[in-house]
Amino acid sequence: MFLRMLKFPVEGLETRAGALHNLSGKSCPWQDKQKKAKSMAADRQNLQDAFLNHVRKTKVPVTIFLINGVKLQGVITWFDNFCVLLRRDGQSQLVYKHAISTIMPAQPINLYDGED
Repeated sequence: MFLRMLKFPVEGLETRAGALHNLSGKSCPWQDKQKKAKSMAADRQNLQDAFLNHVRKTKVPVTIFLINGVKLQGVITWFDNFCVLLRRDGQSQLVYKHAISTIMPAQPINLYDGED
């Protein structure tokens, strides 16, 4: 951290658990904004999870295009932060998300109710 590199003490500032604080004990304004943004993002379900969960629950067949050009087809049966499990003809394939370019459902899907 920058403050640790300074050879002289900076009056009014100290570090606590890697965070910058003033002597009043309050965190700096930019850290408050970061905390608020993180909590707001956690409240909303992200589009990727909503999409994958919808095609998984409704068992909509999908075509997955990998970044190397390979085309995979099947039904998504499971997913997490790093992988998607694709099932076709009784066989399952574990596909890493970093290898996926595009996921195309076989039919139109509606993720959210209501009109925006």
